[in-house]
Amino acid sequence: MNRCLTTTRLAAAVLALLGLSSSAQATYCGAAGHCYTPLLAAPAYSYCQTAAPQCALVPQYQTVYQTVYETVYENQPYTEYQTRYRTEYRTENYTVQRAVPETTQVAQTYTVTRPVYQTVNQQRTYTVTRAVYQTVNQQYTYTVTRPVYQTTYVSQPVTVNQAVTTTRQVVEYVNVPAASAQASGQTSGSPQAATVPQQVVRNVTETQYVPVTTTQQVPVQTLTYVPEQQVKTVPVTTCQYVPETKVETIPVTTCQYVNEQHTQMVPVTTVRLVNETATRQVPVTVPEQVPVTLTRTVARVVPRQAAYTQCTMVPVTISAPSYFAAPSTQAAPSAQAAPSAQAAPSAQAPAPAPPGKSSGQQ
Repeated sequence: MNRCLTTTRLAAAVLALLGLSSSAQATYCGAAGHCYTPLLAAPAYSYCQTAAPQCALVPQYQTVYQTVYETVYENQPYTEYQTRYRTEYRTENYTVQRAVPETTQVAQTYTVTRPVYQTVNQQRTYTVTRAVYQTVNQQYTYTVTRPVYQTTYVSQPVTVNQAVTTTRQVVEYVNVPAASAQASGQTSGSPQAATVPQQVVRNVTETQYVPVTTTQQVPVQTLTYVPEQQVKTVPVTTCQYVPETKVETIPVTTCQYVNEQHTQMVPVTTVRLVNETATRQVPVTVPEQVPVTLTRTVARVVPRQAAYTQCTMVPVTISAPSYFAAPSTQAAPSAQAAPSAQAAPSAQAPAPAPPGKSSGQQ
């Protein structure tokens, strides 16, 4: 609240009590009367303007003290961790592809037409008459007479001349067995042996037979004819003509063109990508927490005793405009600035102290 305005209102109340009947212009020291009382700590002055010949209010000043709270801004250091980024290079392995030419043999297929000769055996059927000879064995039964010889032994007395042999050498012609007879082992006594006369000197054995009667078994052979049935198998051949179907195989040669697949190896060069590992230096941004000391402005409310001058307006009659200045510790607000047409009094002008007021009154 503007203290100058409050003081002016108090002065108007005093004039009303004194019975001064004046206009509202005289009560407020006229329309041109203004009082500026800045409320700043720095030394300043309050100005009051009155206009003559009207009634003017003469300011009376007193210094009062009041606790003023002002905001003080202080710079306080503090430490905080900030993220700083630095660039370092790291070795990185990466894969690159290198083109490697390779030549391979690729099987390429192409078609050719080849004549194929094919011999096919075709069968031809025809009928022929074939003579079939059949031999049948037929049996014939007939009777024959077969001689049967039967030998029996009969005991009979036999007078045998027993030979008594004497030997002497004589030259004579004797019948000797032929060479064939000697080879066959036949004796000269055999009636079938052939003899030839030969002059030989040999020992002649003279045998004298002395009759001796003995009993011996004499074989007696009898012949009888026995009828016998015999079966004879006679082959009989017959001829019969039989129709016969024959199949004749005739070779027939045909020619047919056949598509044939041939394969040849063709060199083909291809490019193969081979993975290789290479090394490079890659910049990497590494965040770091770095302590940083900063300064911040901290607002702090500080109480202090501020001295200011209280202006009391006393009505007086003046003939000419006058200016009164009073020192003040507060700067005037911008809305209550003095008019630019009026010159402010000197800052060294002493402010008159109001009579009868102590410095401790408010």
